Amino acid sequence: VGFATPLTDAKRRLIERLAAGQPIEYGYLGAMVRTPTPAERDRAGRPGGVVVQRLESDGPAARASLNVGDVVLSWGGQSVWAPGQLAELVGQTPSGTRIPIAYIRQGKRTET
Repeated sequence: VGFATPLTDAKRRLIERLAAGQPIEYGYLGAMVRTPTPAERDRAGRPGGVVVQRLESDGPAARASLNVGDVVLSWGGQSVWAPGQLAELVGQTPSGTRIPIAYIRQGKRTET
């Protein structure tokens, strides 16, 4: 008995780039995020999102004006529900690409 393992789009793009001799890029945010507590979700007024826990002082997230405590709601228009999902979205974004990020800071929704 054999089982087929489906290739994700990310793996397919990686293989195509390697086969074409192109460099492999992986997006980088420069932030550590975590799942919000129930109280943080209540303050944000919605389920989901991730809380910025730590920032690199000169990293992309800091340059995009994110602060520790912000609740990131979306990346490039796609809702964010978990830290791993945000990591995947960021990783799929080519380095140097400007992406709109929606977040809540002190109860106010903002977008970079």
